[in-house]
Amino acid sequence: MSDRASFTDMITFGFRTMAWRPVHSAVLIGAASLLNIAYYMWAQSESGQGWASWNAQSVVAMQSGSFGAYLPVFAVSMVIGLLISAVFYAGIYRVMLREDARAVMPFGLGRDEVNLILVFLALAGIFLLFMIALMVVMFIVIFVLGLVLAPIGGGATTDRLAASIGFIVVGLMALPIGYFFGRVAVSVPLTIRMRAFSLGGWKASKGMGWSLLGAHVVVYILLVVLMLVFMQGGMSGGYQFSDPSYDQLVASIANPYGDWLFLAVPVQMAATFVFMGPTAAVAAKHMSAESVAKTFE
Repeated sequence: MSDRASFTDMITFGFRTMAWRPVHSAVLIGAASLLNIAYYMWAQSESGQGWASWNAQSVVAMQSGSFGAYLPVFAVSMVIGLLISAVFYAGIYRVMLREDARAVMPFGLGRDEVNLILVFLALAGIFLLFMIALMVVMFIVIFVLGLVLAPIGGGATTDRLAASIGFIVVGLMALPIGYFFGRVAVSVPLTIRMRAFSLGGWKASKGMGWSLLGAHVVVYILLVVLMLVFMQGGMSGGYQFSDPSYDQLVASIANPYGDWLFLAVPVQMAATFVFMGPTAAVAAKHMSAESVAKTFE
């Protein structure tokens, strides 16, 4: 038996968890759906509309170059989002990776969640350093290309060519970013599986990086397509993705799915459950291989 999770293992892990633990999965997806729907219902209240308007105004100001107006919203959203993400991820990974996971009350706030918050912060720092290094490489490449292209032509033609090559380089950056982040993200399910803070995702995913990237791309496309379909169908008159009006922006923050809210949210939660399957599959395979290795020591 291979000690590496295959592409198929990663794609299907979420679905297989639903089949293996139908009650656990249904309760978790149902609880997450109810909490999300409760949030969206609040967001349509007077106080919720105030939050949505503040958020929308900040986004519009940021698009106009006023980043200072967005910072308070960003700070509040980051703190709340960090806590919610830790609770949500811990609940899902417990169902996927722990034999003693509870079928009821899948979400909580304890050691697992604290460990995940620490992992998120550590990964954010690692990712920031990685992005800085990648940007330096990109600027060096563009600078060298500019020097090489300068003698060939001049003026606007050379500038357009250099800009086009620069865009291609930026596009290609998505591959190393996705590869790197996919591998280190395995640290999140490892932390839950090991019941302790862990940054061992890179080591655990050795030899599985490209399969992990491909699996994430496939399930991410599925998730995005589902969300866009529900947004377009549920919002009155459709949603103008290219240039949304201010009213549409406020409405999308308060309730992105419109009339389809009660159908869209459970589907989104189930799709998110599947999206977390690839990293869980790698963590499960790694822990299984570690257990076998210790048996023969």
